[in-house]
Formats: sequence, C-alpha cells, structure tokens
Amino acid sequence: MMKTLFTVSLAVLMLTLVFTGVGRGDEVLSNQDIIDLIKAGINSELVKIKIKTTENDFEVSAENMVILRTEGVPDDVIALMLSEAEKSSKAKQSRLDMNIRFLTSNRAEARQAAYLALLQLGDKARNEMLEMLSSNADTRLRAAICQTLGKMKATEAIPLLQVLLDDPDSEVRLGAADGLAELGVSDAQRALIRIEGWGESDREQPVDGYLRLAGLLGERAAQDGAILILQESINPTERSEAIRLLGLFKIKDSARKLEQALIHDRDQEVRATAAKALARIGDPESPPVLITALKKDRPNRIPLIRALASYRSKEVIPVLISLMADPEQLQEEETKALLASLRRLTHQDFGLDQARWLKWWEENEEELDIE
Repeated sequence: MMKTLFTVSLAVLMLTLVFTGVGRGDEVLSNQDIIDLIKAGINSELVKIKIKTTENDFEVSAENMVILRTEGVPDDVIALMLSEAEKSSKAKQSRLDMNIRFLTSNRAEARQAAYLALLQLGDKARNEMLEMLSSNADTRLRAAICQTLGKMKATEAIPLLQVLLDDPDSEVRLGAADGLAELGVSDAQRALIRIEGWGESDREQPVDGYLRLAGLLGERAAQDGAILILQESINPTERSEAIRLLGLFKIKDSARKLEQALIHDRDQEVRATAAKALARIGDPESPPVLITALKKDRPNRIPLIRALASYRSKEVIPVLISLMADPEQLQEEETKALLASLRRLTHQDFGLDQARWLKWWEENEEELDIE
C-alpha cells in the first residue's frame, strides 16, 4: 500500500513539474534584472544569451520600454526582450490551456498534477477557466472546470455556478453543484425549494444539480422530494441523484424503494447508484435483493459485489464464492472487487481457487460469527 502511494505521489510530482513548465531552472528574469546586468557592465551580447536561455516575466509595454531605455538598456537588448516576452507569453498560455484540458484526463495523477499547476497560476488560471465556462462547448471540460473552481475557492465563480445549476447538460449541472458545495455556498434552502417544487411545476426543468447540492450541503429536508423524484422522474440523472441523496442521509424508510430501482430501473447508472446507497443504509432485509440483482445485472457486478461485502452476513459468502465457477469470465476489476470483498468478510485469501474457498466454507460455516 505504501509503495503504491509513493508511486502515485511521485507520478503527480513529475507531472506537476511538466505542467508548470519547470525544467530550465527556477530563475525568472525581470526588467529590473536586465537593468542591473547592464549597469553592472555586463556585455550586451552576454545579456542577450542570458535572456535566450532563461525564463522571463518581462513587462514590455511602451511605458516600460521607455524606462528600460532611460536606464541604459541598449535597443538590441530591448528588441530581444520583446521577442522573448512574446514567446514566453505564448508558452505560458499553451501550458495553461494544457493544464485545463488535463482536468478531464482518465488518469487521476494527471488530473491532480493539472490542478496543482492551475493552483500555482492563481488569478490567471481562474479567469481563463471562467471565460471557458461561458464559451466552451465541451460539457465534460466545463463540468471539470466547475469542480476545479470550487476546489480553488474561487468565490468570484459563485454567480456563474449558480446559473449553471440549470445548464442544459446534466454533467455541467452536477459539476456546478460540486463546485458550489466546495465553496460552502449557503444554497441549501434554494435547492430545497427547487426540489420541493418539482412535483408542482414544469418537470422538464431538471433538478439533478439541486439534488446533488442538497445532499452535499446536508439538507435532510430534501428527502421527501427525493423520494417523489425517484418514483416519478423520467430523467435517469435525476433518479440517480435522488438515490444518492437518500443513501447519503441513510434514509432507512427508502430501502424498499431503492430495492425496486435496483431490480427494475432500466438505467445502468441508476441501478449502480441504488446498490451503493443500499450498502450505505445497511438495511438487514436488503441482501437477498442484492443477491438477486447480482445474478441478473452483469454490467453492475462490481458495485453489487462491494455492496454485498458491506453486509456482514454469512449468506453473502457462498454467493461470492459461486462467482469463481468460471474465472475466465471475470473481468480484472470484478476479480479485484470479489477477492477484496471475501478478504473483508472472512479474513482469508485463497485467490480464485474456488475449491479451497468451498472447503474452507464447509469447515467454518457453523463457527463463523460475522453478523
């Protein structure tokens, strides 16, 4: 475990160095540095070599050019500063754009490195992301930007994030909710009003973002509205977020309704969310329903296996062992979830050797006390 954490941390560090452009040294030349070099009598050709080989943060407005000339900086050096400042500006913009794009990477370490690089860029990064939120058509990127602005505590983004709770795209709406929750915005009452009003108003206006926000802000009064939405909404994202809220608050009275969604909902993500919510609620009557789902819902095997393992129930163990009947049919992530679940329940590890598991179960079933 420690080796894995070290490897991931090292990967994040290396990627951060790449994303921040570190590599030519930490020195960054300023206008004053050039003035000091010239006043120290350093040959202008050597100064130009220094400019070409070092990062810069030159200010090259007309006013600053006058100051440079007044301080004795030769015209050819000023010309080179103008050229290198333009190159540096383009390089920085390119790195900024790359960092923002990497917020949607499939690799967690790349996303973390991009976030750390953007954090270092501060206001410039926040302003660029705010502009992209208003103009970019990539919904996945816009959702990631919403979340990142929240993590960066960019309070100037709050009004726009509130508007985006009603964005046409569900991924953006949920990202806006995540961002607002990170910022600690006191929008729970507003979210509650929208959720409670769903049954009385135009249901074509999605409230999934408000469900996410209410859950993250701890607005337990939203549970009745969530149950209604779960039962009546035709929008699968709304149903998923309603289930997520009920699971987050461990609403035991909702277990039977969640079981119905687990078995009968047509949407895979809704069923997966129901499995996770049932695991969090921990109703003792749910394992048989989870077992039934496990036998028929192949796409959701992983969340179902994990959900079953959260119940310290002996009836779960032989069901999990039975999945080893044909190991070649198990996907890699399914195998990991299955073995981790069995280890958690039994404190044993026989890999995918079903015969050893069955023998152990036969010898220990009666004495085993995990209830």
